[in-house]
Parts: sequence; C-alpha cells; structure tokens
Amino acid sequence: MNRVGLTYVNKNNTYSIMGGAFLQSYYDHVDMIPDVWVKIYPIRMITKDKKSIDFSLGVNYSNGFRYGVGLSIPY
Repeated sequence: MNRVGLTYVNKNNTYSIMGGAFLQSYYDHVDMIPDVWVKIYPIRMITKDKKSIDFSLGVNYSNGFRYGVGLSIPY
C-alpha cells in the first residue's frame, strides 16, 4: 500500500475531490507527499442523471500536475 486518503463525491455525482498522501518508504523513514485529485463528469452535469455512463476529466497534483480522461460506469 502506498497511498492513503479520503474522497468526497457530491450528491449529484457530478464531481469528486480526493485528497491524501503518497507514501515513499525508505529503510529508516517514510516520506508523505501530498496527493490531490479533482474530477468532473460533464455528461452528468448536463443531463442531471447521476446513474448514467460518463467520462471523467481529472486533474492531479502530486510532485507536479497531471491530467487525464477516464470512463465512469456506475453500478
């Protein structure tokens, strides 16, 4: 296990915010690096249907910014 954190998803399931830490283990200590994600689900924002299949747009900060696109399939 190398990450710990919490996730908040709004009640309409249109965005989520995740915050935590990436843990780097060494022989004599552990470094904790901040790890923050923000994701939005544009189709759900437009249609107001929180159970629809959607794609997600995400931005991550942990030792620099990263971004990506994903598929969100509710169950």
